[in-house]
Amino acid sequence: MSNSMSRRTFLKGAAASALTLATMNLGASALAEAEKSSAAATQSDAAPAYTGEVPYIEHSVVEIAPNLYCISEFYLVNAFLLVGEEKAVLFDTGCGIGTIREICERITDKPITVMLTHGHFDHSGGLYQFTDCEVYMHPADLGMNTGNNQFRQFYATSRGPVRFPGEKNIQAMLARIPAEEPEVVSLDITKPVKEGDVFDVGGSTITVFETPGHTEGSVAYLVEPQRVLISGDTINNSIILARQPNNETTLIEEFNRTCRKLWDLSDRYDTLGVGHDGFSWEKHLVLDYMDLSQAILDGDVTGQYLEFGIRAGDMARLRTAELWYQCDK
Repeated sequence: MSNSMSRRTFLKGAAASALTLATMNLGASALAEAEKSSAAATQSDAAPAYTGEVPYIEHSVVEIAPNLYCISEFYLVNAFLLVGEEKAVLFDTGCGIGTIREICERITDKPITVMLTHGHFDHSGGLYQFTDCEVYMHPADLGMNTGNNQFRQFYATSRGPVRFPGEKNIQAMLARIPAEEPEVVSLDITKPVKEGDVFDVGGSTITVFETPGHTEGSVAYLVEPQRVLISGDTINNSIILARQPNNETTLIEEFNRTCRKLWDLSDRYDTLGVGHDGFSWEKHLVLDYMDLSQAILDGDVTGQYLEFGIRAGDMARLRTAELWYQCDK
């Protein structure tokens, strides 16, 4: 599996500096096996027992293209910061564990606009740090919840064993959850984006593409001239599609159309800025998901129902793509 490497890496904190990129580059098979082996740990959101000194950790920052940075929230979820000549844009905010606003302000002093790839709380949970900023999202995801500290604890203890394994690391993440419960920010504060919208930040432009599938309001942001597509959870190395009534294939069909749209645009980008499991990926991942979803629809590939830790549903693989569909969680 090919994973795009960064131009420049900044690893903050003792635990982060000790982490190897092997953790970030888990392939589809390895990820599934890791989830299986850690299933017992993910059945409960109780904090693991650890009595040693808890290290102070910060987000990891990787420049994946000129003036475009992946900000990894302790390897749980990614956000991306584009620094233009006039303003900066943060794509997604993570769960809100730690202080992503401070990380952004270390990189740039330009005013920040937030653009969400979708409304799920692991991508919008940090909005409480940006209430003074403009925030954009597709309106189809209005009504979703941006989460609270209980969610942040659950996310760290359920995803951490796979994405940032080690009891010390779990405790370090839990220590970065805000001591006082932040205000839960409603997604009603967002301004709408739609297909074809273009934003100019000075030296770079952002074009919006609607990409329904993972959620109805999912969008991808094409950043030019950096030739990077911020895909969020539309394209990851492992994708979840919810179960449909009577196991209908309408959501798989919608996802396949999204993949075809993005592949038709592939002469405009080389790199994917993904929501999880790696800082960035090469664009062929889109083609792999297009072929896999079409093979499922044609009956040439049939997924196997599996329960691995945080996931339960039909799972199928093709080349670098791993698709979980008709998921119960």
